[in-house]
Formats: sequence, structure tokens, C-alpha cells
Amino acid sequence: MQSVFRVSAFLAICAVLSPSVTADPIDNEVMGVIAQELNLPSESILPLDDLKADLGADELDLVEIHQELEEVFGISISKQEFESCETVGDLVHVITDM
Repeated sequence: MQSVFRVSAFLAICAVLSPSVTADPIDNEVMGVIAQELNLPSESILPLDDLKADLGADELDLVEIHQELEEVFGISISKQEFESCETVGDLVHVITDM
């Protein structure tokens, strides 16, 4: 558990210091999908951003992000699992844990 916290803290620090650079290409791909669906510059999206509160995603946006992530990564994310994600980082964790 402690190592997970250290990795999360490291990623948060990296995001603050250099938002466009992350430790994992999956992060960049997830942020790219979100940026495309929400018409935002990908460099403005951070792992700690809340999908709704910070990025302004509405329910339709979330459905489109869900579908696009499944297509891009060739995976199936349950509705319950996707809806449990509040932040960009939560989505990354769900995808990397598959």
C-alpha cells in the first residue's frame, strides 16, 4: 500500500511540474481520449482532474469517453467500474489493472 501511495505521489508531482509528461504511455493515451472528447488541449488535463467538476464532462461526454477508451485499448470496462471513476487518474488505474 505504501508503494502505491509513493507512485501516486510521484505521478502527482510530475503532473504539476510538467503536465504533458507522465510516467506511463497509458496516461497520455487516456488524457488524449478525454481531451478529444471534451475538445480540450491534452496538456491541460492532469491525473488529479475531476472529470465533471474540473473538466466539465456531462453524462453524454462520459458515455463517449467510456466507449472510446474501450475501443482504443481493446477492453471492456463495466458501467459500474467506469462510473466509480471520478478523476482522470481513476480511469488510468482501471485500465492498467485490466
